[in-house]
Amino acid sequence: MTTPNNTLNQIIAIDAGNNEVKVCIGSKLDKFCSAIADWHKRPQQEQHGPDDMEWEYQGMKGFGGTLAKIESEFGSGMYGASKNHFEATMRILLALHRNTNEKDVYLAVGNPYDSLTKEVALDIKSSLIRTHEIKVNGQLKKFVIKDVIVAAEGAAAFHSVPYTTELVRIIDVGSGTVNLISILRGRIIDIESFTTDYGMLTSKYGEASPFAIARGIIGDTSKKWKKDDNVKVVGGPAEIIAPFIKNHYTNTEIITPQIWTPDGIKFALPIFSNVVGMYNLAMKKFSDLVQV
Repeated sequence: MTTPNNTLNQIIAIDAGNNEVKVCIGSKLDKFCSAIADWHKRPQQEQHGPDDMEWEYQGMKGFGGTLAKIESEFGSGMYGASKNHFEATMRILLALHRNTNEKDVYLAVGNPYDSLTKEVALDIKSSLIRTHEIKVNGQLKKFVIKDVIVAAEGAAAFHSVPYTTELVRIIDVGSGTVNLISILRGRIIDIESFTTDYGMLTSKYGEASPFAIARGIIGDTSKKWKKDDNVKVVGGPAEIIAPFIKNHYTNTEIITPQIWTPDGIKFALPIFSNVVGMYNLAMKKFSDLVQV
């Protein structure tokens, strides 16, 4: 039975990215390859990487992580401007299996800004708020997801650093999309915020160059954003893209997310900005239910 400050409850944030899944549980951070693929028999059982996973869930079997990336016959990942699909759910469940024992979970997840309607948020929550049993690499675990926050990617990163009332422009560069978010006094300005249909890995020619992505971002934002606006860059490629963004937006900085722990502030890499922000949001909502 769930009671206030129950030690069997846990708050977890999961950013189920198209290229890598990121996890935040307090000061503990994790990331792994997000590929999902169908299962097939492998006589030799070769190990392809540290994130090799064979999973069984609701009568289905498949590969996850580095194993899926190598052994997939029909593609190893679903890209797009929404996380409201089965593969995103599987990434979340694999993250839970990797990072926690059998507990009641209060969860924060993300979705690209443009597609995060109330209906999509409800669909994502309804697919997660229930009891799940999943076997990974022969180990069966059972989780009860009690409640879920669905946060807008990019905007979530705003909550990974100390609060400001000033206008902030956030560039959240992902593998499948770029979230371009404007926030004033902690609130999203919708008319100046959107999600692109391109990311670092959406080009048919392979991984996009930082210059090309930055050029696309500047072209898409310069109609609304000013050159001296306060711009923050987040995501895995932040460090290589920020210099090109700064050529146009002169007040550009990379966000260094901050995790508030009983032992003080822990700093994380920019790739964890969204998931740290999600965790901080979840702490505000669920902390009275969990002993932290």
